Amino acid sequence: MTKLAVTFVVITLALTLGAIVMDEKSAREAAAPRSATADRAQTSRVTAISADRYGHFAAATLVNGVHVEMLADTGASLVVLSQADARRVGIDLARLTYDVPVKTANGEAMAARTVLDEVQVGTIQVRNVAAFVAQRDVLPTSLLGMSFIGAITRFELRGDQLLLTQ
Repeated sequence: MTKLAVTFVVITLALTLGAIVMDEKSAREAAAPRSATADRAQTSRVTAISADRYGHFAAATLVNGVHVEMLADTGASLVVLSQADARRVGIDLARLTYDVPVKTANGEAMAARTVLDEVQVGTIQVRNVAAFVAQRDVLPTSLLGMSFIGAITRFELRGDQLLLTQ
């Protein structure tokens, strides 16, 4: 009987000690800094672009620090600037070579490759964005294409809003 009582006391002490250790571990984890994943979730930025009355998503965009009105276009492989907008953001049009054939809603045209230092929509910012500059009079509005949209964490259509997350 004494042997049974000693075994019971040892098991009870082991379980109590295990509970104390687990409680201390939980307290340390709660006090420890969050993981990188949790930090990323805390610092995510979301920008909403509302559809206009035609269902287009016009985005007030900063390109190299200059305001450019663009249409969000997931069908455009790259950001595409009109010549007028390219000039306003500081691109030297004389140095461009229009040697890339592109298909537009108005047919085929030629475009020039460039890289934009920075494109920003709301709080979302992407650096070194591949882009095209369209030939003159080909594109009435610049396009926010997939070289920007695809570089962010997520984009989703929710009702009449396009939500961009970085």
